[in-house]
Amino acid sequence: MNKKYINIIITIVASFIVLMLLINAASSIIINSIPSLKFKKNEDIIVEIADYFINLPYGYVSISSSDDKNTLFVADSTTARGKDISIGDSKIENDINILFKKNGYFVIEKGANYIRFITGGLLNNSQGFIYFMTENTTTDQINICSLVKLPEGGWYYYTE
Repeated sequence: MNKKYINIIITIVASFIVLMLLINAASSIIINSIPSLKFKKNEDIIVEIADYFINLPYGYVSISSSDDKNTLFVADSTTARGKDISIGDSKIENDINILFKKNGYFVIEKGANYIRFITGGLLNNSQGFIYFMTENTTTDQINICSLVKLPEGGWYYYTE
């Protein structure tokens, strides 16, 4: 084979390898930034709802996208008997509606040391954003498999 053709083939193969490496690097950057982008899109609303939940005098608070959007389930703990209460704040009600109807969130939940916003999942495994109210980033209620710190203060992307 002619030396000229061998050099062309080597150049094509090397170019292909470099292109694949660039595509792999770019896709990693994009995939790793997706949770942060989704959080950033609704950050003001998420933080406002989280502050509201933190200030409620209950150890456990939840609302899901299938619940009445004006009602929270509250209890002293995740195992205690609970009750439904009215949110009573039209801004928070509207913010929750925006997350559920327009942005695909499923559940907002406050536990003993966390507040989480569930964005998806399958069966008993969820994923979303979580904020820990203490230094402890573990919880008995959630079996966290992956925890990625977001650039936004104190928030994490988690999967269980």
